[in-house]
Amino acid sequence: DSLRSAMVIQAGSKGGGGKGVPGAICFAWGAGSNGQLGQPVVNGQLRSVNTPTVVKFDKLENSIVRVASGNGHVSCVTDAGEVYGWGDGRSGQLGYIIERSNNQPTPMIVDTLVKQAKGGVVKTIACGQSHSLAIDVEGTMHAWGAGKNGQLGTSRNVPYEPIPKMVSFK
Repeated sequence: DSLRSAMVIQAGSKGGGGKGVPGAICFAWGAGSNGQLGQPVVNGQLRSVNTPTVVKFDKLENSIVRVASGNGHVSCVTDAGEVYGWGDGRSGQLGYIIERSNNQPTPMIVDTLVKQAKGGVVKTIACGQSHSLAIDVEGTMHAWGAGKNGQLGTSRNVPYEPIPKMVSFK
């Protein structure tokens, strides 16, 4: 497989990210057929873009500090430890429940993870092909998305898990 889309974070200052977006902002470009570029639907179609374009957040009050991408989905972490997900969500890899046949082009906060994470703060994230992982400030791992091959580490082989679950290490 070749690289079909790309993401980059641009540093900014509080209140200075442009268009009301504080701090660091995220740019994306390339294939956008799953909504992974964070661009609005145009004429009923998800679109691809050829040049770096700002990812469109409905509401973002903090700076983006980390971005990870899977096969058609993206997650990011803010400096406040919030996690957002967008793109292909058919296997639950966005961390919230949407209709399985739909893609989500607008980044949405993974609010169940904020409630589940120690102190409500996530430090880092990673994305696999169709699953996502996060580690909170106390080192607890959380996993969601496709799980039929055990890749979530939750001891349950399930087709998909759309809500983050804590991973226990023995």
